[in-house]
Amino acid sequence: QFNATLDTAGGELILKRFFRLVDQFISPSHFLSERYAQWGIDADRIAVIENGVPDLERRGTLPYPDTDDGLVFGFFGQISRLKGINVLFDAAAELVDEKDIRIEIHGDYSSQPEEFQREFQERLKDAPPNLVYMGPYDNRHVDRLMQSVHAVLVPSIWWENSPLVIQEAFANRRPLICSDIGGMAEKIRDGIDGFHFQAGNGRSLAAVLKKIAREPKALNKMPDNIIQPKACSETADTILETCYLKHE
Repeated sequence: QFNATLDTAGGELILKRFFRLVDQFISPSHFLSERYAQWGIDADRIAVIENGVPDLERRGTLPYPDTDDGLVFGFFGQISRLKGINVLFDAAAELVDEKDIRIEIHGDYSSQPEEFQREFQERLKDAPPNLVYMGPYDNRHVDRLMQSVHAVLVPSIWWENSPLVIQEAFANRRPLICSDIGGMAEKIRDGIDGFHFQAGNGRSLAAVLKKIAREPKALNKMPDNIIQPKACSETADTILETCYLKHE
């Protein structure tokens, strides 16, 4: 019953009544902070503090792969429509003649609706050789997997907020190629530590990958431009300090 009320004006009033009891909101992105401010929360009560990354010291240990033998772009995470998996299939279809580009999909789709699972399996059957499904992975091995690719793909068709995959890729010193919306576009600096493409548009993604394949040296320089994310402990300290200074 409570969930049903959230779809009504009354439900919004209920939420805002509870939110008035909150002294300090923490947002991991300016994008999310601005959305909540537009919704009615006082912007002065929202502090933007990026999420921390666990086990930061163990990441980014392998050298950047050589680009002379072709480029590998990897997707990591939950496989779903909203995560833009179909965008990858569409891009691969545009890249059938590009022998030096490979798209790897790492992740699980078993929790998705049956209709989507069937669609994903059918698209895999028809996918060109440049797109390969690598299967689910244990998150303990994500660092090694990310360090085996030249760039990480984040093709979500919804806004996202502060997806962990971005922090993980930066921790492993890998550039990102993302949709040009929401928290993704905020966190990835186009042409500096990654590239943007038009959200939901496989042809736009394919064009970016083609350009990178023509000029791989631009990709080689990006790991040096990446700003390393903070450790969870540092983020926790910042949150505690922010809340204390705001309300002492």
